[in-house]
Amino acid sequence: MKSTSTYRADIEGLRAIAVLLVVLFHVDKSWSPGGFVGVDVFFVISGFLITGIIVRDLDAGTFSNREFYSRRIRRIIPAMLVVTAVTCVASAILLLPDDLVDLGWSAVATVLSAANIYFTLFLDTSYFAPQSDAQPLLHMWSLGVEEQFYLLWPAFLALLFRWRSRLAALLCGVVVASLLCSVALLHFGQFSWAYYMLPSRAFQLALGGLVFVLMYRKVQAWSGVMATLAAACGLALVIGSAFLLSEADAYPGLNAIPVTLGTGLLLASGTCQQPVARLLGFGPLRFVGKISYSMYLWHWPVLAFQRYYSPDLSLQQKLASVCVIVLLAWLSYRFVEQPFRYGARPFRWTLQRYLVVPGAAISALAAFLILSSGVPPWISEERLARIENPVAPAFSFPFVCQASEITKDLASSADCVLGEADRPSVLLYGDSNAAHYVGAMRVIAEANGLTFRNLAHSSCPPINSDPTPFVYARYREPCIASLEVAEEVLSEYQTVVIGAAWAAYDAVDSRAFREQVAAQVDRLAAAGKSVVLLGLIPPQPRFDRACLAKRALLPLVDCEQVRVREQVPEINVVLEEIASKYPHVWYLDPYPALCRNQRCLAYDSETPLYYDAGHLSMSGSEKVGQLWLRQIREQSIEPLVGGGTGQLPD
Repeated sequence: MKSTSTYRADIEGLRAIAVLLVVLFHVDKSWSPGGFVGVDVFFVISGFLITGIIVRDLDAGTFSNREFYSRRIRRIIPAMLVVTAVTCVASAILLLPDDLVDLGWSAVATVLSAANIYFTLFLDTSYFAPQSDAQPLLHMWSLGVEEQFYLLWPAFLALLFRWRSRLAALLCGVVVASLLCSVALLHFGQFSWAYYMLPSRAFQLALGGLVFVLMYRKVQAWSGVMATLAAACGLALVIGSAFLLSEADAYPGLNAIPVTLGTGLLLASGTCQQPVARLLGFGPLRFVGKISYSMYLWHWPVLAFQRYYSPDLSLQQKLASVCVIVLLAWLSYRFVEQPFRYGARPFRWTLQRYLVVPGAAISALAAFLILSSGVPPWISEERLARIENPVAPAFSFPFVCQASEITKDLASSADCVLGEADRPSVLLYGDSNAAHYVGAMRVIAEANGLTFRNLAHSSCPPINSDPTPFVYARYREPCIASLEVAEEVLSEYQTVVIGAAWAAYDAVDSRAFREQVAAQVDRLAAAGKSVVLLGLIPPQPRFDRACLAKRALLPLVDCEQVRVREQVPEINVVLEEIASKYPHVWYLDPYPALCRNQRCLAYDSETPLYYDAGHLSMSGSEKVGQLWLRQIREQSIEPLVGGGTGQLPD
């Protein structure tokens, strides 16, 4: 079979499938849990088409770097720069100063074809990081991958073309090497590098190239039956990946093989007239495929700006967003992509007019946003004062000791003690959900003359066993090391107060986790210690710690109405039941401090009670402490009212 056509309707339809999967995933992840694989489909298509352009010209002896890059610039740069420029202007109006500075840097990286590198190195993926789905240019990472591919692939293929008879085998080597790189990066916990960088994505681009080479120049044509089966299998692999995978799966690595192979099968079988090819060539799909590039460019800023102000979009907003995305995509295709795509201008003219000059203008705008510290000139000092008043996490306070790994030095540091005594009598211990109760414990300690130490390890359950089943791979080693140190520290205290994100671990394996919690409490109680279990707070998924600052930008923003229906989690009931089995084990419930009339509030007037969806602010922690101060006296929790001795009466 010799491929000669430069246009295939089935590829246009495959582009439509790819972009629809991505858009549906980003509008609502429940609509397509693994819809992010649409980007992988684009990569394989790009590898197929770009390799086709280069190999044909190399074979004919007519390949020209200038012509190749002129076509690539005209094809992708104008629309990309228009979206980047519009996003910068909108961001100057809608984003807070720190976020605007980040946007400026990401815009510069986009212009330099390095967005994927920027987000790999600088995207905040820490435990308390703000949601990445509100980064307006995050989607430009995939263009960075493709643009770097365009820069390297022509020279690479020209080199390999010296051994043209072995070109397919050499491309197989590239596919395998890149896939192994992806798997290795995931194995060693380098998730961002695996997801965003070219070396770990090259196997998808190279596989597209391999498919073209196998089809080009005398590979036996498939029969109609074989092509039909291959196409059906390919479509099943693509759609199956979109609905069977989710963000929880390590990616790309081995999980990316099905969608990559599936796309390859669809490309290879699409030259035959078979049902799947005819389906992909259906008119509406071809239309979406034609505008797919612009659709991809516009969809993310449209959604990101909305989620910046409202993390949870209503169904009406989602449907309206899809309509706006399609409209912007068509306008961009009609008035930006098409007019700039065709022409016979010299390479230098194309480079200057389409890339260098507009790219420099956007970079200058981005530089202004950065150098002004994200504060546009129209922001008054009064508004700026309201904007620059962030809610701080517990770990940012100097007396809070929360770390990714507990060390012996941290466990003995005087900075982790609240109170004047040389030896603290109480230990507050757990993960970040213990750390956010430091304010509550301070209220109790100051009122009752106690001294306490706090010690927290992030994303690590406070149990006395192997935490591996309950911890993400990236946190396992520091978690295990932390528990070893914590075991020694716990033996030094008569009173241990424990807090944790109980529900997160419980969701992994509730039976096993509850047994481990009960075993830990039983062990401490058997050692004669007093134990206080701290319950989970009501989660506030719609809470935005920057909401009050954003309201200073857009006065219509409503912050105080953030609330959820009171629904006590089952794990809190379990903790209370565990505590009831021992005379010197107690349970403290935060719900009465944060909920009233069956509603749990995120604000007390204009004071945020939360730092994020699952952690209290210091104000919220102190509010809980005021409630607990009454409760420990009513329940006669002796270790917390005993003047700091921590000793139980005989």
